[in-house]
Amino acid sequence: ERTGTKREQATGAVAALFLRMAEASGFPRGSFMNLGITYGNLGRDAEAEQHYRRAIALAPDLAETYLSYATWLRSKGRTADARTPLEAAVRINPLSFPARNLLMEIYSEQGNWQALDGLIEDSLRLSHNDELARRYLAERANRQSSGAGDPQPAPEALLHQSAGECRAGKYEECIATARKEIGRAS
Repeated sequence: ERTGTKREQATGAVAALFLRMAEASGFPRGSFMNLGITYGNLGRDAEAEQHYRRAIALAPDLAETYLSYATWLRSKGRTADARTPLEAAVRINPLSFPARNLLMEIYSEQGNWQALDGLIEDSLRLSHNDELARRYLAERANRQSSGAGDPQPAPEALLHQSAGECRAGKYEECIATARKEIGRAS
């Protein structure tokens, strides 16, 4: 048998075991998030989404669930859908810098400069050491001093976008996004 098939069987068995354990323990907080992660890794997207949504419904105050769901959505090329759960994660836990940084990348990709600027300023108020926020702030200062238009998305944002397009099977878009960044960096 192929390795991929063995991997899928093993991951499926782990998911089934995890589900049984979660049921036996009364579905503790985070159980459905972990099931979302597991089914997402299996490529069983409908089940992954179902578990993420259930996790959010059962623990709406758990920022990590929103971040995990948003990260999964982005990995599926659903960047626009990832924005709302990231905004929720930041509202619930203002110190969730992974959520803040991913949200900055999405705002940059979407050209939502006003929201990006607000998030940069808020992030730097909380931590002067947030490297991504400092990089975006420097780009904004350069843009303002040079009279240039809106900034280009950060390289990390285009890397995530390109990888998401590849995972979603949008290979031409994946290549175009990667080439766009390579050309910009040259």
